[in-house]
Amino acid sequence: MLYLSLLNVENSIGIIAAIIATIGIVLTLFQLLQTKKIKKAEIISDLLKSIRSNPKISRIEYLLEYGETWYDNSFHESEIELYIDDFLAHFNYICFLLDKKYIGKKEFEMFEYELGRIANNYDCLCYLWNLYHWCLSQNKKCSFSYLISFIKKQMSKEKITRFESSKEEMSGFTKYLNFD
Repeated sequence: MLYLSLLNVENSIGIIAAIIATIGIVLTLFQLLQTKKIKKAEIISDLLKSIRSNPKISRIEYLLEYGETWYDNSFHESEIELYIDDFLAHFNYICFLLDKKYIGKKEFEMFEYELGRIANNYDCLCYLWNLYHWCLSQNKKCSFSYLISFIKKQMSKEKITRFESSKEEMSGFTKYLNFD
């Protein structure tokens, strides 16, 4: 009888330990999810601050917003090229975060307007087209590959075909620097 009583106590202790362990695991998972949400919010906040407070990026946003032409014969090796590259690098990083699922669609929505402006700006498309084909010719991955992939997903099949065409006359995109 004493043996059965001790066995019941041991079983009870085991059950209680299992319940406590389960509660601990659930609380740990909850804390990890909260930490992940906070980290996402910090990433978004840092990106927004970086984009909104950088006068060079703001200048490029206005160029795109008002449809000013900037991709011409004087573009390469100019100061504006550095600004454009910085601007596009920020948005390439945002597309990278989405692609790798570090941020979700809800967080990504905060940048969709600017990405739409890039995807619909002829000068941006010409510049990205030029870089895309130069990188292909060098067997290298383009430094804006995540941004280009995002833009291509927004394009019609016809426009994708034109973007992927290396022949300027077939693509409709202007190439100001001949990398060939």
